[in-house]
Amino acid sequence: MADRATLEKLFAEHGFDDFKWFDPGRVVVAQWVRMKCLFGCPEYGKTGTCPPNTPSVPECERFFREYKTGAVFHFEKAVAKPEDRHAILLVE
Repeated sequence: MADRATLEKLFAEHGFDDFKWFDPGRVVVAQWVRMKCLFGCPEYGKTGTCPPNTPSVPECERFFREYKTGAVFHFEKAVAKPEDRHAILLVE
């Protein structure tokens, strides 16, 4: 596995400089998050990155415990209208 310095060099080469290292073992995974989606989101079940199309809570916990280090990246995208931030892209 590559060390942080090697990865940071790779990130910089591709213009990804807004990121933070984190300990995946400290990620809190909880059932209430899925419930919030189920009962509070009109987009529930419509995308591949949201429940119920995502791993279960126990599967997510196991996933994060398998890693020692993680990186989270910040990407910006400007939109003309604020409501467009939540637009769903439909592919025909």
